[in-house]
Amino acid sequence: MRWFLLITAACLFAGCRAPDGPRSFVVPASRYAEAFDAARDELRRAGYTLERVDVVNGELLTDPKTVAGLATPFEPESASLGQMVQDTVNAQPRTVRVTFRDPTGAGPGSTARTDEITASVEVVLWRLRRPGWRLETESIRSSSYWIDRDLASRGVRFGMRVPMRHDAPFAAEFAGRVRQRLALADAEQP
Repeated sequence: MRWFLLITAACLFAGCRAPDGPRSFVVPASRYAEAFDAARDELRRAGYTLERVDVVNGELLTDPKTVAGLATPFEPESASLGQMVQDTVNAQPRTVRVTFRDPTGAGPGSTARTDEITASVEVVLWRLRRPGWRLETESIRSSSYWIDRDLASRGVRFGMRVPMRHDAPFAAEFAGRVRQRLALADAEQP
């Protein structure tokens, strides 16, 4: 009986965690190139394919990356057990956008010179939507699709990706990894 209570308590408290950390960090303008390279390298290390690399405007954008949840337990994208289950059951690709802006909101390539640049990380979870799927309640094999010709005129395609929500825990973790990498670079310099 004690083991059962201990396991139940451990399962209940496993969902409790500290609030997400900051999803942005500030770097001196003189270290912008180093911070941009660190963010780009961390994205590559996490297995993301870069879609857009814009040094002048201070933007990094990735192609969608899908993880298999419980089948890939060591991927950093799934922060909790619930998120791992969701990633296992649903195809939820993530895109990461890292933007570097000065306090006025302009990119690093602007003519205005400032002392610091703020880098912010945004991670979006996408879900694949299939309009017209008629789900059969008796047998999933008997499900069918119907076609609405008006959907195409409104720009809705079969099997399109739609944004579901922001993945704040992974964005905070990624921002922390870039901050840590920049701190290690500071420690290595004499």
